[in-house]
Amino acid sequence: MQSTLVRNLGIVAAVAILAVFTVLAARERQPATSPLAGTTVAATIFPLADIARQIGGEHLGVVLLIPPGVSEHSQALSPQQLQEVQRAQIIFQIGHGLDDGLTGRLAQAFPALRLVTVDRGISVREFGEEEQEDHEKEGHEDEATEAEEDHDHDSGIDPHYWLTVPNAMKIAATMTQSLAEMDPEHAASYQRNFTAYQEQLANLEEELQEAAHAIPRKEFIAMHNAWSYWADHYGFRLVATYEPVAGRDPSLADLQRLQAIIAQYNLTTFFAEPQKLSSTVTNFVERELGLKVLILDPVGGLPETNSYIELMRFNMRSLAEGAR
Repeated sequence: MQSTLVRNLGIVAAVAILAVFTVLAARERQPATSPLAGTTVAATIFPLADIARQIGGEHLGVVLLIPPGVSEHSQALSPQQLQEVQRAQIIFQIGHGLDDGLTGRLAQAFPALRLVTVDRGISVREFGEEEQEDHEKEGHEDEATEAEEDHDHDSGIDPHYWLTVPNAMKIAATMTQSLAEMDPEHAASYQRNFTAYQEQLANLEEELQEAAHAIPRKEFIAMHNAWSYWADHYGFRLVATYEPVAGRDPSLADLQRLQAIIAQYNLTTFFAEPQKLSSTVTNFVERELGLKVLILDPVGGLPETNSYIELMRFNMRSLAEGAR
């Protein structure tokens, strides 16, 4: 009887000690109070998060809302992300139907958040007439679904403006001003980082223009219409897309039109996206259309595209490989 009691007490003591160590370990894993606690921002997509980190340096914590490889469609935030967003003072967003559904909901939940659309000084463009007509038709088909989509392009504006280096420079300038206003104590540091980053981007632009000039085939087809800014700026031509509207499967008529364009331009390559890659699409493109599949990534954040600069280099290399 006594030995049983002693054994039970020993078990209770062990459990109590384990509980204490578990609590202590959990406390160690929790973010410690640091200078970053008051200077945290959020960014919706990886290119914005990376640019913000380049400007902010050691004085800024950046929360990425949409993880790499995940489509911005119906993006739900984890409890950890929601906790991190509570610390943020600013959310940097693209806007124009790409991410402002998500950020609008966050702004309602956290009224102190400041939403900054980073298109200041950028000439945004509308989708082509044919695609705009498709978007308008799509908008009337299912209003309930439309209300849940973040990437519905209802404004008619093409939101993929970050995919040219000059626009990235303007995005960086907008962020620098916003960070200086939020955290004037470190404004000089943000300005120094901005100046250094602008030089890196200028070198990147020269590199990309030279590479683009050397690529003989300028026409290409892609998963969806994310590449008009890129194509216009770097001298390419997006002649067709698999998805006539982002997130909508093509009809038979869409596929027939795609086949005709492939034949017209004698295309050999289809450019998929990591966020939309599926065996169904890949198998169809390879078997039915007879094309090789390469990747163009509009968002990045994966091992080969772990910075905005590497993202842009990756895409130019991919286009060069597709033109061989």
